[in-house]
Amino acid sequence: MASVDSSTGFVNLPAQSCTAANQTLLVPAAGLYQGLPSPVFSAGSGLFVALDPDYQSSNPLATSPTYTNSSVDGKQFRVRIVGLTTAATSSTFQVSLYNGTSSTTTADTLIAITPSYTITTASTINWVFETDLLWDSTSSKLNGWFWSDVNNVVPSFAAITSVTSLSVTSLAFIPSFSFGTTGSHTVTVKEILVSHV
Repeated sequence: MASVDSSTGFVNLPAQSCTAANQTLLVPAAGLYQGLPSPVFSAGSGLFVALDPDYQSSNPLATSPTYTNSSVDGKQFRVRIVGLTTAATSSTFQVSLYNGTSSTTTADTLIAITPSYTITTASTINWVFETDLLWDSTSSKLNGWFWSDVNNVVPSFAAITSVTSLSVTSLAFIPSFSFGTTGSHTVTVKEILVSHV
């Protein structure tokens, strides 16, 4: 785990029902997770992670930061999601990562998706999804690679789908989960973090 001064995110979120294809992570209702909902994250909206503003600006105390010479500019950072999936029936399962903040995936940009994993019976599996990313203010391009481990199946590393014309303030990421069959499936995110590497 990254040191506390270089990462931001959430741990031990409550289980979420996934009955629709491409179900994004949603902000829990009041009382289910300390600190949520909040002025930034209203209940039921997309729950995303973004780099701490202190890393985005050369002067985080300024009223209008310039975002020049930010500590993320040209430096590697990582998004990690760890969780449990309970399938109600035999089904395929995938984890996706989008650049964006909307709970509607069509409004975000898909940058990475795991291979389709088959859950053969109604059961619970664990998984981890991790992507290393690089952005710089000269090219304004987000590049990187990702890997996953779904129930001890580890495919090879793969490149993300690059995003162009991206500002530092748009470095926000939201996961999505999809199942091949309908049912009362649930996903429990144990950890979702964005951190400097």
